[in-house]
Amino acid sequence: MTSSSFIPPPSSLAGKLRLPAYSNSLLSLRMGGVHPLYATLVYSKDWALAKDYAEKARAAHAQKIAAFSPAWVTTAGWPVVALSPRDYAPGCFDFRVFTAMSVTVQDLDLGWHELEGPQGRRTKTGALYFLLGDLAQWAGQVYVAAPDLNMEHSAGLFALCERSYSAETRRHAWPAWWSQQIEEEHGKRSQQWFAELARHHQQHSARAA
Repeated sequence: MTSSSFIPPPSSLAGKLRLPAYSNSLLSLRMGGVHPLYATLVYSKDWALAKDYAEKARAAHAQKIAAFSPAWVTTAGWPVVALSPRDYAPGCFDFRVFTAMSVTVQDLDLGWHELEGPQGRRTKTGALYFLLGDLAQWAGQVYVAAPDLNMEHSAGLFALCERSYSAETRRHAWPAWWSQQIEEEHGKRSQQWFAELARHHQQHSARAA
């Protein structure tokens, strides 16, 4: 559990932007000052992982286990919410519920290589990548995981690898789903998240000693 400040969605946006499925309980806890370090966003038509977490979280709550404490994480895990690719469009969802957290996008439907360029080269311009850019505007860390990836991959690294070079301007340009502003602000939040992670480990190491 972190002490990071949480910025709730402004009321002026509440009626325009949607929240991912299964995120209401996380939103309520964060507005109450309880903040997790990690979360998973299931990006798929299959929401079984989010449903499973919701059931375990209800059981942990019934046992009066403090949310996101070590006992909670052992019993229920970290929060899991869900979003169907058919529902997602850039800029239409409010991801401030993930402010200052590390978010892993579970890309179960393999959207990470839904588009291919010349010679079969995978081009990172599909909807999944705009989702990563949307998340990076709020989260402290953003990763993507998929059944055919052997490890989690950083959204920032994906963006860096997809920069294009213009001989005319002699500059590199970010892909459409990333920007220099996202890069700079996400980098600052990333540093804050790692600092919060270190404090978290120090606190629990001191309690265990």
